[in-house]
Amino acid sequence: MAELAIGAVGLVGLVALFETCVSGFEYIELGHDFSKDYQLSSLEFRLVQLRLSRWGQAVDITDDYPIERQKLIRPVLASILNTLNDVQKISVKYAGDGVSDADSLRQDDNIGQICSKVEKLVVARQKKTPLMKKVKWALYQKHHFDELIRVTSGLVDNLVDLFPATKATQLQLCAQDLEQITQASNDEQLQLVQAASEKVDVPMSKVAETAIQGHRYQGNILNSLARGHYGDMIGQGASRTGASHVFETNVANDSARAHYGDRVGPVKDIFDD
Repeated sequence: MAELAIGAVGLVGLVALFETCVSGFEYIELGHDFSKDYQLSSLEFRLVQLRLSRWGQAVDITDDYPIERQKLIRPVLASILNTLNDVQKISVKYAGDGVSDADSLRQDDNIGQICSKVEKLVVARQKKTPLMKKVKWALYQKHHFDELIRVTSGLVDNLVDLFPATKATQLQLCAQDLEQITQASNDEQLQLVQAASEKVDVPMSKVAETAIQGHRYQGNILNSLARGHYGDMIGQGASRTGASHVFETNVANDSARAHYGDRVGPVKDIFDD
């Protein structure tokens, strides 16, 4: 990864600097260790990148930002860039210290799919070509990778805190991102995102947790001619989307009508006679 010197940070446009920070995450990859634990760390790192790109969209970052606002943003972006640049030195120093292929596990398909979708989503948000050449560097020691995640995540937190008014927008984008990077009916992918984002992207973790839990319908009672509808309905040929639901201790007596499921596509409503 070609370095962008700290002295040059003030000479480039804000958008170019931001895009270079976002794309810099792509230049860092795993070494030989493909254990599940290491792969989860890799997913954490990609989710930090996704959060950074989401922040940029939420604040609508442009080169026309007032100087005072740019003075707040540029030092944080410069710190992210320097942190990513430092990986090159670590990679060269510890090259070959990773575990052997014999001790490695096959890459998890779900993690690979999520990371690939994150990359596509990040690229789709880019406005300008980054200023670095794509030369990748590998980290072989997990504690180096964990430290990289901790520092970059903290710096993204700092950016988010600079513009608290945009947090609601970021939360909306977060829900959209989750739909993009996971398969709605794949609970394992949702669980992976929830676990990986717990420390690096709390809003994403909460959105994923809600998606996993779905809706809960408990203790509802329908009597006589009452009619109830607690979820949606699924029409012929349609597929369920989103998380599953939990139905417990619901009661429908006499001639009451109740529906506790999902509705997708054309179906005959239980309320139609």
